[in-house]
Formats: sequence, structure tokens, C-alpha cells
Amino acid sequence: MEREHKGSARRRFCIILVAESQRIILCDFAGSSLNGRRPPRAGCEVRYGHPELGSRATVLGDIFSLGSVLYELCTRTSPYEDLPDEEVTDLFRTRTFPHVAGLQIGDVITNCWTGRYKTVQQALIELGSGRG
Repeated sequence: MEREHKGSARRRFCIILVAESQRIILCDFAGSSLNGRRPPRAGCEVRYGHPELGSRATVLGDIFSLGSVLYELCTRTSPYEDLPDEEVTDLFRTRTFPHVAGLQIGDVITNCWTGRYKTVQQALIELGSGRG
């Protein structure tokens, strides 16, 4: 597997693994620990973090982040990339998300952001079905 590390001052750190089959695997080790030690304090860039959860690591937060990652993969920009962080947080808190109607997987992205999925598996099933 090849590894590509992507990060900048504005974006959260993400690891993208490309398997020999050319499948992409996204990895996020935020909050992970090693040898039973306490995990380091981890935060999330506002465009990828659930607006009501702060820096707490939860399944709901991971699913919200997945929506933002999928949005960026489809549009090559992060959600509300040109807006200040505070404005993005306010928009997300009022459930005002970027328009995704023209994106092939727009419904999946919206469902990640709005909490329709309770597990990542639900999003993956919809992505695999081509209904997204």
C-alpha cells in the first residue's frame, strides 16, 4: 500500500491509503492510544467536526466528518472553504450545509451531515448501491 499524508494549517490531518486494488482507504487515528497510554488531546478542524460535539470523539462525529471528506473529494474544496471558521460553525449549527444537489453522492453527504446514518456501515451501503 502506498501512503499519502495530507495536512495543512487549515485542514485536519488525514491519511489516505491506496490498496493494490486501487481502492481508497481513509484513516483517522485521532484519539488513538498506544500501549494503554492516554491518547493525546485531539481536535478537529471546524469544517470536519460536528458543531455540537466539539472535540469529543464519537461515531456521530466521525460520520459527520465522513460527509465533509466526501464533499472535499467530490468538489476539491472543503465545505465553505472561503468562509471564516466562526461563520462555518454558525452555518453548521443551523444545519445549513453546502449545496450538494449536483453531486453524484450528494444524498450520502447530506445524510452524513444531518445525522441520518447511525453507523458508518449505513453510509457505505448507500455508497456501494450507487443510490448516493
